[in-house]
Amino acid sequence: MACADANYHGLQIQAEKRYSNGLQFIGAYTFSKCIDNASGTFVGEGGTGGFVQNEYDFRANRGLCSQDSRNRVSLSFVYDIPFGRGRAYGRTISRAADLLAGGWQVTGIATFRSGQPFTADLPTDVSNTADGSTWPNAIANPNSVTNRSIYNYINAAAFSTAPAFTFGNLARTIGYRGPGQKNWDISAFKNLKMTEKFTGQFRAEALNIFNSPLFQGPNVSYGSSNFGKITQQRNFSRLIQLGARFYF
Repeated sequence: MACADANYHGLQIQAEKRYSNGLQFIGAYTFSKCIDNASGTFVGEGGTGGFVQNEYDFRANRGLCSQDSRNRVSLSFVYDIPFGRGRAYGRTISRAADLLAGGWQVTGIATFRSGQPFTADLPTDVSNTADGSTWPNAIANPNSVTNRSIYNYINAAAFSTAPAFTFGNLARTIGYRGPGQKNWDISAFKNLKMTEKFTGQFRAEALNIFNSPLFQGPNVSYGSSNFGKITQQRNFSRLIQLGARFYF
């Protein structure tokens, strides 16, 4: 019985600024590469990394993991804005002005990630091995695309159906990646000391504040009318929400 295997190598770097002058910051960067011959976890970027075309030749299945993200950057910060009564700036403003403009804190989280690999799937058992799907043949460069867009993400003309009783010669991952991720979440909040025992907090939050789309990987089912096109979005559009809390 053949078994899948994988290896992962990564470099991780982290920088941190501890709370000083009202600012706390953490940044992390990961550079990595994952190679396997059957990805056990399918993460939705596109492709059929979870199956083996020929169970007697695992070497032909070797390629980038479906989960491989070459570069990932994560940033987070907390900034206690130094404006308001008793702070570095505006310390003499009136209580009414301080109620509106003083004592705010801003936080944010940002994520930037490379896209993940995908392959093409021929959803027909042309090999007649009862193993299910196989891969098509590559007859040109799948990544040779003019004016790449979500409607023309890979070169659909670069494939053909493998002949009967054969396996497709396409590599498991075709060397191009699905769309990457860019996302910023920002929030601002202010604590209000109302009485000795009663404190209120106002919050304003913006998720995906720049309205950056995170697209699903392209349709990789060869023969489909949408083959090579991206038809789905994985994240939600900008979401702004306001809230209030009371502590007593």
